[in-house]
Amino acid sequence: MSRLKYFMAAGMAVALLGVSLTSRAIDESGVDVLPDRTFIHYESKTGLKVPLGWNIISPYRLRKTTTSTVMGVEKENPMQSVTVVWSPIGNRPFSDFIRAAEDKQLGDEYALLQTVYGEKKVGRPTTFNVGPYMIYKINVDDGPDRDGKFAGTVYLFEAGTGENRWRVKIRAVYPAANREKYVKEVEDFINTLTKE
Repeated sequence: MSRLKYFMAAGMAVALLGVSLTSRAIDESGVDVLPDRTFIHYESKTGLKVPLGWNIISPYRLRKTTTSTVMGVEKENPMQSVTVVWSPIGNRPFSDFIRAAEDKQLGDEYALLQTVYGEKKVGRPTTFNVGPYMIYKINVDDGPDRDGKFAGTVYLFEAGTGENRWRVKIRAVYPAANREKYVKEVEDFINTLTKE
């Protein structure tokens, strides 16, 4: 076998192995990907369609010992990113995680955001509906770099029923300037949410 044929055969084997590993990773992530850029988390039975213009970061499990799944999408110029995390909640009431109420006890997620960013930078939760889901929305007046150039919004909702209940957390980070424009883009993405 000539060197050229050997390298071609080896390259083909590597390519086939890469395709096989990619397909297997998506299957193990708990997320099915449809050709129209719809991602379906089959355990929670939720789907999101990624709009054109967003780059997709392949879904993966947080750890081999958990069923929590993460996927991301991002844009450049200016940088925007959205991370979706599906986590099983078992028998815990969803109100342990987030509530929209008048008191100060607004759930673990809200308390965590206040601890990380400070009470004054975390807005009170509001709600809106997408299909069958009540979405909790929390604006954060800072981003992961903590330099004031970025802001963020955390969206939370409950999916599934009975013993198969899931907390879905969508974390968006975008430039602090023109916030309304970026929030609209993120919420257009969230409005593609479906129950499968």
